[in-house]
Amino acid sequence: MRIQLDMFAVELGAAILLQFQTPDGIVRVLADGGEARHHVDQKLQGALTSFMPDGDGSQAHIDLMIGTHYDADHLAGLVDIVKSNKVSIGEAWLPPVANDTEPNVGLSFPGDAQLLALQFAGEDGDRVLRQYLDSKARTCGRLAAAERKGDEFRRLFRGGDEQMAEKFVLSAAGPAGGPTPDTAFFEWHIADAARTLGRDASHHADAVYDDDLGDEEGASIPYSRRWWRDSPEAMADSWSEFSGRAEVEAPALALIRESAAHDAINATSLKALVDALKARHIPIACRTIEDGKPRRFVWSENDRRFLPGAQIPSDGPELLLLGPSDGLIRKHWARLPIEDYVAQLAVSALPLKSITPSNQLSYIMRIDAGEARILIAGDAGCVDFKPSPRAAYHRLLIEALSPLHVIQVAHHGGHNAHFYRCLLEAHYQSQTMPSYLLLSHGTDDRHRPSTVFAKFIEKARKDGDDIQLIFTSRPLPEKVKDFRALFAPVVGTASSAGDARLIYDGAAWTTAAHAVAAP
Repeated sequence: MRIQLDMFAVELGAAILLQFQTPDGIVRVLADGGEARHHVDQKLQGALTSFMPDGDGSQAHIDLMIGTHYDADHLAGLVDIVKSNKVSIGEAWLPPVANDTEPNVGLSFPGDAQLLALQFAGEDGDRVLRQYLDSKARTCGRLAAAERKGDEFRRLFRGGDEQMAEKFVLSAAGPAGGPTPDTAFFEWHIADAARTLGRDASHHADAVYDDDLGDEEGASIPYSRRWWRDSPEAMADSWSEFSGRAEVEAPALALIRESAAHDAINATSLKALVDALKARHIPIACRTIEDGKPRRFVWSENDRRFLPGAQIPSDGPELLLLGPSDGLIRKHWARLPIEDYVAQLAVSALPLKSITPSNQLSYIMRIDAGEARILIAGDAGCVDFKPSPRAAYHRLLIEALSPLHVIQVAHHGGHNAHFYRCLLEAHYQSQTMPSYLLLSHGTDDRHRPSTVFAKFIEKARKDGDDIQLIFTSRPLPEKVKDFRALFAPVVGTASSAGDARLIYDGAAWTTAAHAVAAP
């Protein structure tokens, strides 16, 4: 089976097109679209045309479009693709993120009714987005006020002064603020939170995944509902105590505010994509796996879609979904809405990592065609590849990671240690067949590839290795100084950034386009 993989240069984002030549025609899967400013909708046409037998990509069809996770730098560029009249789309898989601004008391598990993408797709989608943004705006305003004015913040909650609450929300918004929160409002909060933290706002590359899976119900106050058992008087007393801690807790508040603002921007991108899909009547699905159990989807030529089925014969490529798991979705959804984390800080120290579910709930999947195995990872953290921090990795998930011929390095080569640990647990370092590692990040990125990625390469490489690194943007020399020899050769015109292409002829992979040389 012939395969063409195109990875588009979208800086700190992702966009990968897979095309499979089957006896019955071409099957196409598009994972992510970068940000809109990179115009993947225009880049797509050349990649589609190059693979069609007649060289005509004007009526090309994408069978499955995947938004791997809830980040604007992966979702936003898909909107123009959906709106294009040059490409038809069979189905879209969107990230299964539950709405964390809604009360979840009395519900045992988040079903379709709680998933944000499907709420946006409903008749009341506009109202859902407005309420979501309003909730995130209140969170940002309260936290910004608390970082600076502990006494005023205490009085606000003790007296229930709604006018003061509104004042804090609007005053914290800065020059871009106003009654209707927009992207500029939340971008201001991201930048302002970064000032509190003493760093620039482009911290996406520095995100770190922790090991906390929250597996003991009620063991930690921030993850349980014990807070709501307290009386209003006890809550007010907690605020009184909190006023003296506001300055000390400012970095914690800033981290939560930053997450809330990012969530709002991501939700806006997700809603735009859902609206575009609805306008063209393209089916939307949110897929998950049972904890520790890969879920198989097979291409059906009759249905022209990927069908779930462990035993169904395949007419073409197969997709093995490895995450996110039901347990991981439950973990994030069962936590209190993020707005209530403001209250939580009054009574206990708050774990600072993994507040937002965006990256942890990224799709991760292996796509097989013949003997070829490709791993699409989005920004996956792989934290649900083990049931708890002290447990062993789920055997079936680890087994699915070996062997691999092409690996999209998750989170753009960032600090997601679990992803690399899982590959090593699957004995990637012992694999003898050639493999390609695909990396997408900003040109001369100050953060990526990360030191964690460098340590992974140190453990995985060996003499005579066939590992090749494919970059769509030039890394800084100091970031890759220890593994420059692993860069795939330039094919085509050398440049600081450029799209990459791999071809599989049924027997071996070759590099058909790669612009970035080792710096």
